[in-house]
Formats: sequence, structure tokens, C-alpha cells
Amino acid sequence: MKSNGFASQLATGVLGSIAVLACTAATAAETAGIGISKGESSAATTNAAGVPIGGPAVLYPSVELQYKNDDNIFLQANTEKSSDIWVLTPTLDFRALSGAQRYGLLYRAELAEYTNSTDDNYQDQQVRAEADVGFSAAGRLKLQAEYLKAHDARGTGATEGNPLLNAHPDRWHSSRLGATLKYGAPEARGRV
Repeated sequence: MKSNGFASQLATGVLGSIAVLACTAATAAETAGIGISKGESSAATTNAAGVPIGGPAVLYPSVELQYKNDDNIFLQANTEKSSDIWVLTPTLDFRALSGAQRYGLLYRAELAEYTNSTDDNYQDQQVRAEADVGFSAAGRLKLQAEYLKAHDARGTGATEGNPLLNAHPDRWHSSRLGATLKYGAPEARGRV
């Protein structure tokens, strides 16, 4: 992945996130909080209050920008390589509650740029949908669906012990569907 392409996508993600946060601030008329975390890396986080978007639905947008310095990005004792790493994490979390019904939709991206190893830049993404529906006094159905587009950094996963085996991190995706049906009163003997 070339740095210019990544920088363009990073800028697009930042601008989109800023636009969402600007609309959030205007709509909610609240000031977002900004904090710096302590530790090996520092992070600036913007968490806006939830924005009502009609009826029982609320949108919770957030953006985190994190700086890290890793002195051994390949996790090797003999071939250490260091890099500064910038990570941008925009999140949109939609939730709707109506009586006993709960619905959610989450989108999260993690966009990272390594200053000394552009081959290790990555763009992880997650989309998750959930529904928790009571369809009678004794019945409840929970549904979940999730899609992940992620990576394993070189030196971990399949390249553990030999990070130079691949020129890029191992990129992968997964999908998950789930359902849980409960029927019967919580205290009933025959509850399924």
C-alpha cells in the first residue's frame, strides 16, 4: 500500500468523521470532551453525547487519534525495527430502544500508518448489527450479524517467529451470524 493512497484515505476518513462530529455538536448543542491518555502511547479522543435521530433512535459518534512508538514492530530479538504509528479510529454506534425491543448497528474503522514501514499500514473495519426482540410475554429472540476486515501484524499469527516471510501483514476477513431463542418465563421449569 502506498503512503499517498493511505494518506488520501486517512484524510477522507478524518474529514468524514469531523463532519459527523460537527453535525453532532450542532444538533446536540453540547461540547465534546477531549482527553490524552497516559502510557506508552498517547491518544486524543472525541466522544460526543448521543444524538437523537428520531423516535427512540440515538447515534453515538466518536473519533480517536492515537500516536504510538514501537521499537520492535516485527517482534524479533535479532532484527528489530522501530516505527512511529498513527492510528485513527472513527466509530458510529446507532442504538434504538423501544420498550423491551433493542436494536443496534455499529461501524468502526481503524486506520494505521507506520512512518518507517508503509508495508505495515492497515485499514481494519467492523460492522455489527444486533436485535433483541421480545415477541410475547414469554418469548425473546436475539439476532447478531458481524463482518470483520482485519489484519495480523507481521511477527504475529501465521508469521510468528518469521515476520519477513510475508512482505505485508496477513489480511483476513470473517463473517458471523448468530441467533438465540428463549421461550418461557425466566422462572419456569421448561424454559428453552
